[in-house]
Amino acid sequence: MPLTRTRSLLFSLWLSACIFATAQAQKTYFDKDWKETQKAGAAYYRTTKPHDGLFEVKDFYIGGKPQFTGISKSKTDPLVLHGKCTWYAENGHKTQEGTFSDNLPHGLLTTYYPDGAKKSEAAYTLGKTDGVSREFFPSGKMQSEAHYKNGTPDGRYVKYFTESQKKEEVYFTDGLVNGAYEFYNSNGQLFNKGNALNGAQEGTCYDYYYEGGLRKIYTVHDRLLDGFFYEFTPSGDTAAVGFFEQGKPVRFRAQSLRITNGSRFSTEMELRDGTEHWKIFRDGRTVMQHQYREGNKTGLWTLYTYDGAKLFETIDYTGAGCSEKYLQQTREKFDPFFFLGDRFCLDADLIKDKKCSPVINRLYEKDATLSPDDHPFYHHKKETADMEAGEGDRKVKGRVAPARDIDYKEPALQPVFLNQNNCIENFDKKYPGVTRCRRESDGTTYVLYTSADRNLLLKLKATLKPGPAEIFFFYQRFEQRKYTAEEPRPVRYMAFSLPVNIAEAFREKIMDDIIPVSVLEHGFFKGYAFSGMAAAKALNEALGK
Repeated sequence: MPLTRTRSLLFSLWLSACIFATAQAQKTYFDKDWKETQKAGAAYYRTTKPHDGLFEVKDFYIGGKPQFTGISKSKTDPLVLHGKCTWYAENGHKTQEGTFSDNLPHGLLTTYYPDGAKKSEAAYTLGKTDGVSREFFPSGKMQSEAHYKNGTPDGRYVKYFTESQKKEEVYFTDGLVNGAYEFYNSNGQLFNKGNALNGAQEGTCYDYYYEGGLRKIYTVHDRLLDGFFYEFTPSGDTAAVGFFEQGKPVRFRAQSLRITNGSRFSTEMELRDGTEHWKIFRDGRTVMQHQYREGNKTGLWTLYTYDGAKLFETIDYTGAGCSEKYLQQTREKFDPFFFLGDRFCLDADLIKDKKCSPVINRLYEKDATLSPDDHPFYHHKKETADMEAGEGDRKVKGRVAPARDIDYKEPALQPVFLNQNNCIENFDKKYPGVTRCRRESDGTTYVLYTSADRNLLLKLKATLKPGPAEIFFFYQRFEQRKYTAEEPRPVRYMAFSLPVNIAEAFREKIMDDIIPVSVLEHGFFKGYAFSGMAAAKALNEALGK
């Protein structure tokens, strides 16, 4: 009897051990590409164990830190996520977290920046965005908010350039823009406003200049201009006025907003018997007469010399089939700008025919008193050249301007620059000759380091690391002296240093990369010559683009 009891007890202990061992997590190793492998050389490992009829899956970096935890319907790859799942970076911070149903997001899905700050959150129903979706700046302030219904935008959508500067606000119905809209530029100025219907502008709309000030007023109906059209100069004078009926111009008059090739161009049109009769003037003299009918170039076009004195060229469009649709805007996506066709412009694009073959009579090739330089659009009455030391050759109207001597004044050494940018010269004994300047902009601190020593700036960039809400910019100063036309222009060193969260926000378009360039151009270097294109290139390099 005692022996039987002992055997029974041993059997019970053995059975319990088997059951316990079966319930323990199983470990599988993977290489860096998540292919199953042996422990030696593995980059990850996984444990799995039963969980309420499903499987609890935990993935780890080979050092033991978690990479993923979640619930799956399947025990092995491919996993079928079903329940709460969380992903982690190797630094221990979450990268993504949400609930799933048969591998589809179902509920709230949240992503995070490298330091663990929330980057986005969106509500889903079986894989489709359904509810509110938001993105956040690295600071935690909201960057955008959109409302969805069954995967389609439906409701208010708002987006910001910076923490306090709005970029756009529109309203959607079933995926189409409907209702009032507003768009802003990176300068914080209103760029466009108006109303939309079924994904297109409808009603009275307004466009503005980048610096502010009304540029255009026009009315759209069924995607066509219908009514008066006005365009204004930056100073507020009327530059163009026209009247349209269902997209067809009845009359139109305009002058160019800028001087081109030393002249001011203007145009006027009148609809007579279904034909648009156009004239273009250069400094008040007729240099071109042309016609359109039902959207087609038609009849004999006449071009005169730049001073209007002699016939220069004729172009016969009879039967040439050169058409321009009356529908001035044919874009499939909503666009807050309404662009007129080529015939409303005041340049040589009118006579550049790539899709048709009119008969051209080049009188300047036959008349010895004429030359190609007498062209009504291309003739240059005056040329100017300007170049800044260190910025390379500057192109003027498509040609490289001739070099000239320059008495160069370095902006970053001027007293006004140093004062308005909170600059400290020789800010650190370890970096002699380096000036540090600071500006605050929408929750971000911009720190500018300037020095004449390129190597010292390179050392600074490798040594100094920006904080989570800082952007560093390194700028090489040039020697203040006279640069002769014969000596080669120096190339200025510029570079950015960014914290990981801000760099990721730029890469993923949560932050607009025009913002830091704008801060440099319109903040630090306001009123001074500064190459924004060179700064944009430096930013792309910092982002690995």
